[in-house]
Amino acid sequence: MPSHCVLQLKQLRKSYPEPGGRRVIFENLNLDVRQSEFIVLLGRSGSGKSTFLNLIAGIDRPDSGEVIANGVNLTRQSEHRRTLFRRRHIGFIFQNYNLIPTLTVEENLLLPLELTWKRITRQERLKVADMLDKLALQAHGGAYPDRLSGGEQQRVAVARALIHDPDLILADEPTGNLDLDTGRTVLAMLDELVQRAGKTLIMVTHSPETIGKENRLYAIGDRKLQAVERDDGRPA
Repeated sequence: MPSHCVLQLKQLRKSYPEPGGRRVIFENLNLDVRQSEFIVLLGRSGSGKSTFLNLIAGIDRPDSGEVIANGVNLTRQSEHRRTLFRRRHIGFIFQNYNLIPTLTVEENLLLPLELTWKRITRQERLKVADMLDKLALQAHGGAYPDRLSGGEQQRVAVARALIHDPDLILADEPTGNLDLDTGRTVLAMLDELVQRAGKTLIMVTHSPETIGKENRLYAIGDRKLQAVERDDGRPA
């Protein structure tokens, strides 16, 4: 079955106020993303990587232009409707994990299901147990985040982003706080989601070491995205 377009960015412009004027982050930004693509955006700190993901997720709004996800124009939706869309269709993996410290690992994973107004039944708990098993976290379901290593916390963050079976996964520097070997494990896990589960993944990073598995690579900066050709000659 041919893949379809799950995300369209049309003529996006985003700026923020600064002393003496406004700083323009993006200008006339366009991008089409298809189902099962793995796209990486490479950029230095302050280049707008997190802003880019926040615009896609509907957390932030552009000055002008459109963000269309799964056929829904998020720029025309109220904040409440954008929040509901995000809970149901988007999985967000944060660099700093953003786990709730007062909840156990299992409770952190159940929370996205509760926020979509699912009644937590035995089936949901089995789903969480299966996810923990896949990520080699089965022994930590009752543990609190501060009892886990950085790599274990990031795997929990990945599990939380996937537990509600989102169409689109957004990863903000998912290996930024991990050692090289653990980072490679997390990246292999994300690549497997694209290859086997047909998920669409957009990852932003400042680290060239994390690239290589993606379908398309872009450099982000100077108000735009610039397609990058990889060393192996594959088109970006």
